[in-house]
Amino acid sequence: MRRTFHFLLLLTSLCLLTTVVGIAQTTASMTHTNASTDQPVTSQDQPTRWSEAQANAWYAKQPWPVGADYIPRDAINQLEMWQAVTFNP
Repeated sequence: MRRTFHFLLLLTSLCLLTTVVGIAQTTASMTHTNASTDQPVTSQDQPTRWSEAQANAWYAKQPWPVGADYIPRDAINQLEMWQAVTFNP
């Protein structure tokens, strides 16, 4: 019984080690490539962060946000906020 336990423990450890090593090798060999050129993506290819002026200019061009995603903090769900007992304008 004890030998079987040790054998299973060793087998499980080897399987786990093989999996970890395989994942590490796969991750190490992965490179991100540009889809149009199949060239590796470098840090120079990454877009830079917008300045505050660029972000404000973009936001100023956006239409007024419209939608029905508002739920009051005391409503449990979308239906409860319209119940007579829990209606809170």
